[in-house]
Amino acid sequence: MLKTVLLAGALASAFALSAPARAADSPFEVHVAPDKSEALEPGETVTYTITVSSPEEVESARVVQMLPASFEPVGAEPEGRPEGGQVVWEVPLEEDGEAVIRHTVAAGSAEQVESGRLVAVEQPGRPEPAEGSLQFSSTVCVQEGAGGVRSCSSAWQRLEDEQRAGDGYRWFWVGLVSVFAAAAAAGAVFWWRRRASADG
Repeated sequence: MLKTVLLAGALASAFALSAPARAADSPFEVHVAPDKSEALEPGETVTYTITVSSPEEVESARVVQMLPASFEPVGAEPEGRPEGGQVVWEVPLEEDGEAVIRHTVAAGSAEQVESGRLVAVEQPGRPEPAEGSLQFSSTVCVQEGAGGVRSCSSAWQRLEDEQRAGDGYRWFWVGLVSVFAAAAAAGAVFWWRRRASADG
């Protein structure tokens, strides 16, 4: 039973993270944008602006934001409903109208994010992470009532990774020490040859 649940969760995550997607017959458009483009520090807050629009009137659109492992909701306007690693809103939409949600969350650590990943999916257009940081995404999907997912969008960001940054600094110091050692050895050889030449 547990394997079945995990497999279902992995498949759902794979679908949500595969790419910003919209079903052919979906009336919804959804966009998610964070208020910070630079790499986040663990514990730092970030506010996502989620915009959902529809050309048709919708009595209740179910908006779901899936958060990386260890990211914690801080507050939202309108208020959402936490469900495990995601937050859910039920919003009405007027014809040609849109709903705007502002959701603030606190970032976890890179180690917690990596350990909480069920699957790793290659996504077209995914940017390359900078050295010393971990790349993560937050995905928002919309469905109508109890129907299936109709439209999704992801925001890619970076999270400072102390372990990766530490590795980079360690190799920097190893390289620096190696340069000094090589210079010292070359100097010693030069001094020895000059002394040998003088003695001769």
